Amino acid sequence: MNISKSTDSAVPSLPDGNDGEIVQTLAKGLTLIAAFGPDTPSMTIAEAAVQTGFSRAGARRILRTLEAMGYAEQARGRYSLTPKILTLGFSFLRSSEIGERVNPILRRASDTLRETCSLGLPSGPDMVYVAHAICEDRLFSTRFTIGARLPMAATAIGRAYLAHVAPNEREQLLTVIAPRSETQYTVIDRGALKVILGRTADRGYAVTEEEYELGALSVAVPVPGAAGHAIGALNVVVNKGRVSVKTMIDQYVPILKEAARDAGMALG
Repeated sequence: MNISKSTDSAVPSLPDGNDGEIVQTLAKGLTLIAAFGPDTPSMTIAEAAVQTGFSRAGARRILRTLEAMGYAEQARGRYSLTPKILTLGFSFLRSSEIGERVNPILRRASDTLRETCSLGLPSGPDMVYVAHAICEDRLFSTRFTIGARLPMAATAIGRAYLAHVAPNEREQLLTVIAPRSETQYTVIDRGALKVILGRTADRGYAVTEEEYELGALSVAVPVPGAAGHAIGALNVVVNKGRVSVKTMIDQYVPILKEAARDAGMALG
């Protein structure tokens, strides 16, 4: 099986090798873990080496270590992650107490809207879902689950955040964001994206229509921090046709903005 190197922004770059305080082996292990994803749910040693840029010997040692610790398993020469890998992410959620702080706020908004409401926090050029209040009869896609990474450029939750951060931070992010086509409707022109962000900043919310996933509409608002700039964003994702964009703007945005203000205070 031939496999080309993924362009997924979830795969981090290695830190400066000249910094004596950095444990490069740990950095390589985390990089390899991040190389697993929807396009690479399992990999051979050779494929892992291609994905990460490591030598085959280096990739083999990392995979064998992950297997020995129960974070990966191997079948017929292909390695895949195990459910134990989730404990690494949940360590963040437990230690930060984000769920305890924002879940009641998301639940109130979800119960009012009868929709699943989510909180995303920035991670490089992506947003990561860290909390949900699920409306059981309004589930949409497995791409929108806790821990999922969504590209800022192509999603309402990302644009709501990006449009409301400090101007210097936004410019810095725009230098590293590489807009890519998620669907045929994704805006990938940088000039057009800047116009959209300007409009989003003026309106105080972002809306996307099938730009990240076909059949999906989303509306999002920024979560303000103490300085007034965004520290995250809240969103709702719905099936196209069930709810109109106008309804999302007129009815969902005010409730999401109220929840975002409360979430900002809760996160402090």
